[in-house]
Amino acid sequence: MSIIDTIDYSGDCCYKLLQTGYPCHTKYTLYVLLNRPELKHSNWTELFAKSDQIYHECDELTSPGSIEFVAKCTENLGNECGEQVYNKLIHDGRITKPCCQELVKNGLQCHTAMVKSLIRIPEMRNANATELMKKNSLIFNHCLHV
Repeated sequence: MSIIDTIDYSGDCCYKLLQTGYPCHTKYTLYVLLNRPELKHSNWTELFAKSDQIYHECDELTSPGSIEFVAKCTENLGNECGEQVYNKLIHDGRITKPCCQELVKNGLQCHTAMVKSLIRIPEMRNANATELMKKNSLIFNHCLHV
């Protein structure tokens, strides 16, 4: 068993991995292989394949869905409500009743897809993805009862 086989990757870790991008991930894998003495005699082809597998599994785990779906969700929510939802998610702002109704009308799948898309952008690199996904559910549940 290699060191890579022992990694338990979480959603938050996967978001961070995707935010760094595939080229950076590959360069870091190479760096680890070159600098970890216990890996010097390992099969690098297998380790790179496992590294790629981890990257692609993280991509699937955190995928918001098709860009068309996310775009339609964003369009349906509208700019004003989108801003309110963003401010609630990031800054614990306020969402009006009409925006809550619009959010609920769009559905949880749309809301989750938009939040997953937001988390994946590089500007959100320092955000805690796990916490944002929890807040995502809390916001939607709050809006269900408004």
